[in-house]
Amino acid sequence: IMADQDLHKLIKQQEELINKLTERVATLEKKEKEREDQKENQYFISKNSKIIGNDREKDLALRKWIDPGRTNFEFKLLFRMSRDGKKGDDYHKLCDNKDNLLTIIEAGNGKKIGGFASKSWGIPGQIIEKSFLFSLDNMKKYERLNHDKSKNDGSKYGPVFGNAWDLFIDGNMITGLEQINENSVFLKKHEFSEKGAFSVKEIEVFQVE
Repeated sequence: IMADQDLHKLIKQQEELINKLTERVATLEKKEKEREDQKENQYFISKNSKIIGNDREKDLALRKWIDPGRTNFEFKLLFRMSRDGKKGDDYHKLCDNKDNLLTIIEAGNGKKIGGFASKSWGIPGQIIEKSFLFSLDNMKKYERLNHDKSKNDGSKYGPVFGNAWDLFIDGNMITGLEQINENSVFLKKHEFSEKGAFSVKEIEVFQVE
């Protein structure tokens, strides 16, 4: 029969072993979560966007608008105005000649808007079938209304969607314009500002892969 002293010693050894195993499992789970989080950073815009933050609803809406049949997007931040410069040249230097660009704009009035184009900037006046504007406040995607040019790639400007300037960012990167007329490619009425003009607080451009 095992003496009480030996029994207590065995129990203590078993408790220490259980504690070590528990700590080991917790460490492994933490490392796995870190790996998953790191992997997730590639696929969620909100992990790399100061404009969207941790708003997964807006994140998922953007991915659905780009391609509802895909889930494994990777979003590479190419340009952030507050980080990379507030001139059209700064924007074009980092974003020209790259396909599948998602532009997110935070206006001075707090609205979060933008557009997507599957073909690269830097080629003047393209007709791009896969292109659209969006409002993250209204959670609405604005499809093409006609087959006019989807973009106007003036090298002195920031991002410009629509040949008639449906969404236009001036070269100073702090002034935006929403122009509506018979040549508008995406918008039938003002969606982003009441008077058509707005100030720009932040711009982010992601390449979608």
